[in-house]
Amino acid sequence: EEKVSNILVYPNPFKNKLNIQTSGELFYMIYDILGNLIESGQCVNVVEAGERLKPGSYILRLNGPTGTKILNILKN
Repeated sequence: EEKVSNILVYPNPFKNKLNIQTSGELFYMIYDILGNLIESGQCVNVVEAGERLKPGSYILRLNGPTGTKILNILKN
C-alpha cells in the first residue's frame, strides 16, 4: 500500500478544527473508535475538518491518487 505524500495534518490534538493540507486533491474520512464513519469530504489544497466532532479519539483516513494514509487524531 503506497502512502499519500505531501500532506500536513495539524494541529493534533485539536480543539476546534483540524487542518488537512495537500498539494493536490484527496478524500478524507473520519471514523470513531468503533469504525463508524462520522465525517467525510474532499480536500483540494486545504480543508478544515472535525468542527462538529465531540472530544475523543478518531481515525482519519486520507485517500489520494498515490495511495492511502491512516492517522489517529484526538479532539480535546
